[in-house]
Amino acid sequence: MILRMSTAFDIFRRVKEKKLVCFLGEINNEMHNYFFEKYQFEKYAQYFIDSNNSLWGKMININGTQLPVFSPKKFSDNADSNTILLILSSDIESNTEIIAQLNSMRKLDKVECYIGFFSFEQKYRSLPGLLPKNFKMNKEPVIPKLIHYFWFGDKPLPQKHKEFIDNWKKVCPDYEIIKWNERNYDINKHPYLIETALMKRWDKFTDYARLDIIYNYGGIYFDTDVEIIKPIDELLYNNAFIGFKFENLGLFGYLENSPEYKINSGSGFGAVKNCALIKEMMRVYDNVKFITQSGGYDMKFNTYYETEFMKNRGLINDGRFQVIENMAIYPPDFFDPKPSFINSKRGLIYATENTFSVHHYDTTLSDNQALPNAFANLYEAAIQNKDTVTHFPKEMNKVSIVVPCYNKEQYLSAMLESVYNQIWNNMEIIIVNDGSNDGTDQIIANWQPLLEDRGYCVIVKKQKNSGVASAIKAGLELTTGDYICIPDADDELCPEYISAMAEVLDKNTEDDFVACGFYYGNNTENHKSREIKPAVLEDVFSYEDRVEKLLMHKFEFAVWIYLFRREILEQIGIPKNMATEPAVSQEPQIVVPLFFSNARGSLLNRSLYIYNQYANNLNHSLNNDPVNNILKNYYALIEKTIETLPTNELIKKKLKVISIVSVILRSYKSISNDEKSKFERLFIEMLSSVFPISFKNIDAVVEKTGFPLLLQALREKISGMRKVYPCFRGKVYAYGSLGKFAKQLLPIMKNTPLWPDVFWDKAAHKNSVIFDGTRVTVSFLENLVPGDIIMCFPRSLKIKAEAERIAKEIGAVVYTYDEIETLIINFYYKDICSEYY
Repeated sequence: MILRMSTAFDIFRRVKEKKLVCFLGEINNEMHNYFFEKYQFEKYAQYFIDSNNSLWGKMININGTQLPVFSPKKFSDNADSNTILLILSSDIESNTEIIAQLNSMRKLDKVECYIGFFSFEQKYRSLPGLLPKNFKMNKEPVIPKLIHYFWFGDKPLPQKHKEFIDNWKKVCPDYEIIKWNERNYDINKHPYLIETALMKRWDKFTDYARLDIIYNYGGIYFDTDVEIIKPIDELLYNNAFIGFKFENLGLFGYLENSPEYKINSGSGFGAVKNCALIKEMMRVYDNVKFITQSGGYDMKFNTYYETEFMKNRGLINDGRFQVIENMAIYPPDFFDPKPSFINSKRGLIYATENTFSVHHYDTTLSDNQALPNAFANLYEAAIQNKDTVTHFPKEMNKVSIVVPCYNKEQYLSAMLESVYNQIWNNMEIIIVNDGSNDGTDQIIANWQPLLEDRGYCVIVKKQKNSGVASAIKAGLELTTGDYICIPDADDELCPEYISAMAEVLDKNTEDDFVACGFYYGNNTENHKSREIKPAVLEDVFSYEDRVEKLLMHKFEFAVWIYLFRREILEQIGIPKNMATEPAVSQEPQIVVPLFFSNARGSLLNRSLYIYNQYANNLNHSLNNDPVNNILKNYYALIEKTIETLPTNELIKKKLKVISIVSVILRSYKSISNDEKSKFERLFIEMLSSVFPISFKNIDAVVEKTGFPLLLQALREKISGMRKVYPCFRGKVYAYGSLGKFAKQLLPIMKNTPLWPDVFWDKAAHKNSVIFDGTRVTVSFLENLVPGDIIMCFPRSLKIKAEAERIAKEIGAVVYTYDEIETLIINFYYKDICSEYY
């Protein structure tokens, strides 16, 4: 179709000479009232069309005029170049779906189409009052003629953004334009920068960085998706300036009922060098943590922090011009005349004679952002007003999320909030309450209307307490989605969890599933979330190498990192053949058969799931079920599942061992000290039932190293993942000797060849010693020589990066915490299970 932009009055004049057909939409909505009451479109309309087949053949009464309703196909069969289609739906997503449906009918390529939403007369005007004519804060320009912008990451600058920047040079020919990136800007100068850079959230990174650049250099900052439309010289007379952006606009543009405005530095702001107010605004981010305590992200926009900061200094956020502490705050039509809506819904451009620039909100700065832009496509195509055929994305595939929960009152709200914050719109949420006797019911009741208002279908099923496998089976039986995922009720999803994986399946139609990485996280104050890089996974899983991947533990059993196509679950008998006894877990009987089927899958090498570890994680399957019973049941389920696989007995045995070791490794830190001895005995019992392993002096070794290192050693050996590092040649320096992890590992290394020669710590003082009285000194980096070893105990990414930088410059070698663990394992456990290798 030919999508056009026009006012309602222009359409009215045009339809007098054409055949008008209206897509029905909701009867008596704002669209109908506007077009039929004001312009009497019913006098020119031939008929209505609608996708609802129950309306076909019926008559609709509009102001006394009876108009029939036909199918889109009948419209396609009868339409020609003399036909005009007017879409009367007031819902933007519906408009996108309608356009996609009609564009699939090639007979409509020459039909003109107008969307009613784009056709309202624009009533916006520049906000009156307070802005003096020819306002100048100083007699002479004080802000330097510098324009700054940021572009980080490896992605090329979009062509549209290049054109904007080229236009900056034309409109502002005597300005120096400075590009900032990783090569000329220190991304480690502030904690907020470090966290956002680590997550590659460059859109959030610039929230602080743009303030920092303007404070240190002065000048003007613009995002790369800002179009400058007239010279900006008069702004240089301010000591500082910024503008409001639209936040709450209706269909008719500026509304009189006090819309909410926020200031936005990304649309354009400037200041003199060393502006005190900018410095104070930067300090706001000293107390902002982008990676939250739960491992999620602080998704508040910079507009929130900047507006709150200025409100504390007297700002009235009514969109009108005002001056606060020598900073001029301009109305939205100066820098931001294009309202942005949730989910990239783009508004019309309300430019006035005051407008310096237009912020187009292309949301391309973040490697992690994947906002749907169907509305933007509609708007951009319509505004061109050209006789071209435009085709738009089909409707999003439906995703079913099954959330089993038992007594999750404390955690469920965080999970459902993370579901609410997904940027994928077509979803059904199936919550299975497995006989909870706490406040879980009320949490579900609180969130159900919010999720439904968000546009999600919500199904709540209650059953008596039967275990997580039973709950998941019940939930899966209710799903109707194209794609299915099964998160835990006490974990959280990153906002792109669904969209990023769904887009992989959309693009790779041969894939049956996709897996993502995850973070460890919990809600304790001192816990720092640690990203688990899924680097051991390969991009594509093929049937030929899946046995090797299972034995090498190159995938994660946890079902919550996967998004499945419905068809592959049905193919492997899920949920039809799911066992609910023993009532403990669903993971082995979904993931293991999946990898022995003909399924094909991909890895999305991004961590999008937050796995929260709590002390009661083991006890969520059945009420008061002891740890021993849970683990025995889990083992029984593993046995039952693996025995059905089409492979040989040795592979089955190794699979069972890997599975047992994996579940115990994942659970060991979560159980109480009273349970750990039972845990260890149970492990040996289960392991011995599979392999008659002979341990040499195992009791003494385990007493020295601790049980978790034994488990790690077994997993590395049985799965073939054991690494062997070269012998030490130079001096060995223990870096971070006073830290938590050094205190755990250094005692194990005493009296072995692994014992370091020198102990360093930045926090050391003259009396600093480790557990045996050995002296610790502040690091003397100049003492390093090529071939020396740095054992880096801290798990801090910043400290690790610093150690690796030092080592690279000098020619030394760095071992990280995980590699130090492997060195210890190689020394203490080299004789374990040797007969199997």
